[in-house]
Amino acid sequence: MASRGGPRAAGSDGSDFSHREQVASRYQASTALKAKLKVCAYVNLFVCLPVALFIINSHLGLVSLPDETGPHLSHYLLLATCLSSVLYLASLPRNKKLMVQLANVVVVGCGLGGAAWGLYSYFWILKPLLLKGEFRMILQSPMVLPLAWFIVFMIKILLYSQTLYYARQLMGTWDTKKTK
Repeated sequence: MASRGGPRAAGSDGSDFSHREQVASRYQASTALKAKLKVCAYVNLFVCLPVALFIINSHLGLVSLPDETGPHLSHYLLLATCLSSVLYLASLPRNKKLMVQLANVVVVGCGLGGAAWGLYSYFWILKPLLLKGEFRMILQSPMVLPLAWFIVFMIKILLYSQTLYYARQLMGTWDTKKTK
């Protein structure tokens, strides 16, 4: 192969490069999915911030919150998903499939499990007011916190579902074995 500035083949005007300079579609897909998975990992770390602040506040007692008994198991499980974000971010530069699989296990176990448990717990707190149609009571100070946590857990479930989808697609692009 000649250098860019070197001699050209006779009769070539330089426009016949399109068939030679192509990137395989799986590498293009891998690059796009890596970017999407990075965004999901950073958003997960950002959404874990209120959970971490809530747990720190409950242990140190910096700010008193109305009618809050303290962090539930679901809060600790969601905080553990920060590990999955770190694993995702560490695995992407070198295409480490095992680390992505381990991060997927953490997301399914701690992330989806913790978010589902949190939704279940806060739903039963909000259910009596929703059935009575007392929406104004939900927006008053003692009930705002369970509603906020319910919304955070809903966002987390959507985020984890999207993250698992992108991770699965990415591992598929990394698989070099051809299936027949």
